[in-house]
Amino acid sequence: MGSFEWKRGNSVLGTDRGISVSLEQTGSVTFSLKVTANGQSDTASVTIQVLPDFDHDGMPNDWELTYQFNPLDPDDAFNDPDGDGLHNLGERQYGTHPRQPDTDGDGASDGAEVDAHTNPLDPDKKPAAGPVLQTGASAFGFTVQAGAPVSDQKSFWITNAGAGSLNWSASSDVPWLQLNPAGGAAPTEMAVTALPGGMAIGTYTGHITVQGAGATGSPDVITVTLKVEEALGALKLYLPSILR
Repeated sequence: MGSFEWKRGNSVLGTDRGISVSLEQTGSVTFSLKVTANGQSDTASVTIQVLPDFDHDGMPNDWELTYQFNPLDPDDAFNDPDGDGLHNLGERQYGTHPRQPDTDGDGASDGAEVDAHTNPLDPDKKPAAGPVLQTGASAFGFTVQAGAPVSDQKSFWITNAGAGSLNWSASSDVPWLQLNPAGGAAPTEMAVTALPGGMAIGTYTGHITVQGAGATGSPDVITVTLKVEEALGALKLYLPSILR
């Protein structure tokens, strides 16, 4: 199991696996953790920079003053003075300018870039002009017992990370996958179940192909595995024999 020793400077804070500490002063604070097990030990440390934030809105005082906000008003964290769809706290978190709607000058607003998962600070990367197909899974699997008619349900979202609307359709290359629905307008949650009835014990692989007409990222192929195991009732238990 080993032992643990948390320190702040030379002061021991605790010897549990995890600790909780309140930081009430600004500045740099370094914590270290020493772990000892099986006659060996190692130490790791982390330094945290505590910035003054009088109104506790997640935006440091200096940042608020730089952009002419009130460091005593916690409500301004969720204002959007430049109308780019990204509130002030988000601007602080992403490093964008809270009073310029397009920080990198690429023609796409900061909020649109965040929604499209492009970098609002890189003028060479901006959202696609048309729809972008995004699926919430790249691979997943099912495990069932032999003879089971249906598996548990797995689900994921199909969304549009670009502009405009996105109509999509999905198909499978194996007969044991059931898709519901198999098409629609993004965003849509798709439920997938496996139908292993009559399949022998073993591991099987299938694929779901999601397509969106005219969309970037289409088609998207998701790999699905199905593991059929021996039913619990069919397992045999062998006890050791005892000779007297």
